[in-house]
Amino acid sequence: MRETKHFIATTLLLCLLASPCLIAQTFEVNQPPAKKSQKGKQKPTAPAKSPKKGEGNGIGWGSGIETAREARAVQQALAKGDYKAAIVSANRAANAAPQNADLWFLLGYAARLGGDYNLSLQGYEKGLQRKPGSIQGLSGKAQTYAKMGRNNEAQDLLKQVLAANPKSATDLQLSGELALQSDPNTALGLLKRADAVQASARTDLLIARAYQKMNQPDASKQYLDRAQSRAPNDPNVLRTRGNTTKRSRLCRRRSTKNQTPWLNSLTPTVWQARRRKLQIVIPRQPTGCRKIPNCK
Repeated sequence: MRETKHFIATTLLLCLLASPCLIAQTFEVNQPPAKKSQKGKQKPTAPAKSPKKGEGNGIGWGSGIETAREARAVQQALAKGDYKAAIVSANRAANAAPQNADLWFLLGYAARLGGDYNLSLQGYEKGLQRKPGSIQGLSGKAQTYAKMGRNNEAQDLLKQVLAANPKSATDLQLSGELALQSDPNTALGLLKRADAVQASARTDLLIARAYQKMNQPDASKQYLDRAQSRAPNDPNVLRTRGNTTKRSRLCRRRSTKNQTPWLNSLTPTVWQARRRKLQIVIPRQPTGCRKIPNCK
């Protein structure tokens, strides 16, 4: 009897000692076997690296979806003429991807169109820090300088741009326009180069002004006619045409007045009476004609 009790106790003890091993074995068996195979499958293919924020040359490339969305919003706002909204969106895009030079250039462009020239300069300068020597950045900065009246600095930048890209019609035109006041001959050469690359009404108009400053009215009229044929409703062309016509009319009046010096000795009352009697139309000399150069 005692041996039987001892055997039962020994059996129970052995069962208790073996139970943790059984539980542990059951735990291992019940685990999903796919975990090991998943690790094995993941080893050959390395996970794709997401592009870093702000990398990439183009707008929206590597800059994230939100940045690309802001860049598109800038373009849409500029197309509508809403420069305030364009500046806000461009600022967000540039600050979201600060290493993207093109976004800073976009901010500079939008700010220049919106009249915020200081912000425009900051945008171009930050873009040029990230992409030194960029033709786009240097050209945009020169255009901002020109809008601010800083013509010498604009000309210095344009020389760099034209040395790198001598067939840029926009930069040739701007450089010629800036040189128009001080050196019409140099301006004419630059403007004709721009006209050879890409003809436009604006270039024709500037060439007409250059010829006018060089006292070549026939050549000036020829290019003014070309500008009007290209853009008959352009306000600048119409304004220049009106000023030229007014100038010619004033010069003709002054010439007519000089041909009749006897009118100078007449008092206004006698002059009016003599005019009615002779039925001639000789208006008084306009005071504005004296201020017009080359008016003979």
